[in-house]
Amino acid sequence: MAADPIFAPLFAQYRQRVGQMQVRWVEQADDVVQTLLEVYAAVTLGTVPHYNSFRTS
Repeated sequence: MAADPIFAPLFAQYRQRVGQMQVRWVEQADDVVQTLLEVYAAVTLGTVPHYNSFRTS
C-alpha cells in the first residue's frame, strides 16, 4: 500500500495529523467497568454516533 500513488500521500498526511494529537487513556482491568466507561466517555464527549457506535448487530 505504501507504493500506491493515491494511498501513500493520504496516509502520510493523516499519519502526521495523528502524530500531532494529544492522547490520554485510562487503564481499567475490569471488563464490565471498561465497557461502561467507554460508553460513558463517548456519550459525554459527544462522539456518538459519528465516531463511536455500540451496535451489536
